[in-house]
Amino acid sequence: MIHPSADLQKAVYNALVANTSLITALGGTKIFDHIPQKASFPYLVIGQATDRDWSTASEDGSEHRMTIHIWSGKSDRQEVYQLQQLVRLDLHDAQLSAQDHHVVNLRHEFSEVRADPQSDTLHGIMRFRAITEPKA
Repeated sequence: MIHPSADLQKAVYNALVANTSLITALGGTKIFDHIPQKASFPYLVIGQATDRDWSTASEDGSEHRMTIHIWSGKSDRQEVYQLQQLVRLDLHDAQLSAQDHHVVNLRHEFSEVRADPQSDTLHGIMRFRAITEPKA
């Protein structure tokens, strides 16, 4: 059985790459686990993930927090806002299909846009919360 966090990440990735509006806005399938050395802006990174036990006395479950990072080389925040909106519309309350786990819910918690102090890039941060249960 796949670890619940890995299963959720794969389901999120599959949902994002299937979103043609998002892929068009990114200029290609630029959704990464690890940023390639010569990645061109804009792009998304599926970042930090936490996993907590969410089991009850009778059922197993996991609570997840997943962070999605959006990087833009533009000084105008509009590109990041647009990408955040596309991601939010795609994932918030989405009925995702995972291999070994049922995604009970997936909710957007917050979004933020900040200038990266070490470069001329903008950094969008989005956090999602999910609950998963193993499939029977």
